[in-house]
Amino acid sequence: MQNLYFCTFNELNSIFYANTFSDKMNLGLYIVLAIFALLMFFFAMIVKTASENEIYSDIDTEEWSCPNCGFQVQVGNLCIYCDTYKE
Repeated sequence: MQNLYFCTFNELNSIFYANTFSDKMNLGLYIVLAIFALLMFFFAMIVKTASENEIYSDIDTEEWSCPNCGFQVQVGNLCIYCDTYKE
């Protein structure tokens, strides 16, 4: 009978600590989720500002043949082989 008393006390004690640990775990989970949401927000802002600045907007991407050497230039207004400008 004496062993049963100590066993019950240990179960109650462990249940109390389990509930305390569970409350702390819930708070930690909310903090992790809040940090994750903030990181996603900042990531979305960076992607949005990066897409507004078009890097290649000033480059002519029309393909043309160089009249001097016949090279097929794909990007730009200057032939890379003979330094001839597009007419």
